[in-house]
Amino acid sequence: MRIIEEGGVAHVRSSYRYVCAYRAPTVAFRLLTANLLHERLDLRAFAAMLDSYSPDVVVFQELTAEAAGVVAERFPNLGLRPALRFAGRGIATRFPVVFGHIWMPGRHGTYAELETTDGPVRLAGVHLQNPINFPWWVTARNREAQLDGLLEWVGQNEPPIVVAGDFNASPAWPVYKRMASQFEDLVLAADPDPPPTWAWRPRWPRVLRIDHVFGIGVESTKVEIAPVEGSDHAAIVIDLVVPGTA
Repeated sequence: MRIIEEGGVAHVRSSYRYVCAYRAPTVAFRLLTANLLHERLDLRAFAAMLDSYSPDVVVFQELTAEAAGVVAERFPNLGLRPALRFAGRGIATRFPVVFGHIWMPGRHGTYAELETTDGPVRLAGVHLQNPINFPWWVTARNREAQLDGLLEWVGQNEPPIVVAGDFNASPAWPVYKRMASQFEDLVLAADPDPPPTWAWRPRWPRVLRIDHVFGIGVESTKVEIAPVEGSDHAAIVIDLVVPGTA
């Protein structure tokens, strides 16, 4: 396996193994997003999860080089920036795609211009700064600036648009409320009572829903919150369709 830079995006190259699963004809694509908790991820269980759900697109936070290698074995198109600890991120997909960066101070986002079976979809993967980082008043300003950067990118693109990742914000927090005022919460649309996605420690009971998938011009048909072995976050596995094209 080797990691190379192409157009500012790090790509992981290794052997590629296609895993296919039956998908209902009304589903344009399946998206999986998860914070992997860097080096604590159980790589074998992670590989089994990807094979079981067979997503068409994945969005990851806290992505290490080892986890990126697992991803690279399963997807032909890679926009991955693995790193130690909290900085790793990336998107991978089966669809034709163009990758790029979203300027967000302190922790940039990744975008993918996907050519799905329903036509083009713009996807952003994000990981907002943890709100409890001290000093809190600086962190609050940084989070607002990160969201400003994301929404500036959104304003430069036409729907359908999907934004997925670890927002470090439950529905009670200002970041979530600002997103929900402009986007549909696609998890909530598919499940009126979605379970939490984050726990204090891996394998502890999950207590907060801080990972989200938002959309404009996209509908969700099914969602599942799936455990990620070794991580304090669960994965969101969500089936999406662009209305009027299915």
